[in-house]
Amino acid sequence: MTDPGALRTLLEGLPADLSALCRVVQGLLIHPLVTGLYGVELTSTQKKEVNIRPAREMLARIRELDPSPLDQPRPPAERLAGNCRDHAVLLCTLLRHQGRPARVRAGFAAYLDPKMNADHWVVEVWDEEKQTWFLADPQIDEVQRRHLGLAFDPARLPQGQFLTAAQAWAQCRKGKAKSGTFGHNRKQRGWPFLRGSLLLDLAALNKVELLPWDHWWDLSVKEESQVTADERKRLDQIAAAANGLDGQFEDLRILYDSAEFSGPLHSRLKLLGFA
Repeated sequence: MTDPGALRTLLEGLPADLSALCRVVQGLLIHPLVTGLYGVELTSTQKKEVNIRPAREMLARIRELDPSPLDQPRPPAERLAGNCRDHAVLLCTLLRHQGRPARVRAGFAAYLDPKMNADHWVVEVWDEEKQTWFLADPQIDEVQRRHLGLAFDPARLPQGQFLTAAQAWAQCRKGKAKSGTFGHNRKQRGWPFLRGSLLLDLAALNKVELLPWDHWWDLSVKEESQVTADERKRLDQIAAAANGLDGQFEDLRILYDSAEFSGPLHSRLKLLGFA
């Protein structure tokens, strides 16, 4: 999903500074749910743009809208409509093009909605100097930062401001958090939402960064009462491997490649022309 393909030349000459790269992404995309902050009303065509999956197609549409270099911010009304996942995928594309380790993470932000830990996607970036990973939120620009009243830099999220889906799952399973406090809204939340987010995070860690509504597994859409003990055990295994990621990636890969997860995913990707 983050391979720019033939459009990789558009990525040359972009800044190496992470905050500056986040501003590049922010100058190219506009989240459909915050357009009012910019006085923008999306067209019917723009509303469909959130269904674009691969970065190469996002870049093609961005260039179609405005052939200017990517580091020149577009007026808000002329940006590509893209949600938090799209911001994360585009930033990850830029970082990987520069040879910097980065991975997209699905999870929950504590700073977007005072009533719940909100469904959100960010990028995990490797800090070579400190030899550790940190989280960056490329969606939150200065307009949104002021609106949310954030005192921290979204380009380097403080600990606890974002939980990956695996961390949220583990906390809820251990009784350290309530499942109903995680989700998209009052109707879409709780264990079913956590299940879907965990599987999306699993796919993203294997470089298949799906759309937030790509719940292509039976386990993503099952009623909670229908989930078996074995299925919960498998989800626990996925969360444990994701939470110990760098030491357990082979375990995570095996779980991802298992027929029950990779089968439905790859069948759908093949139908869409990605495999």
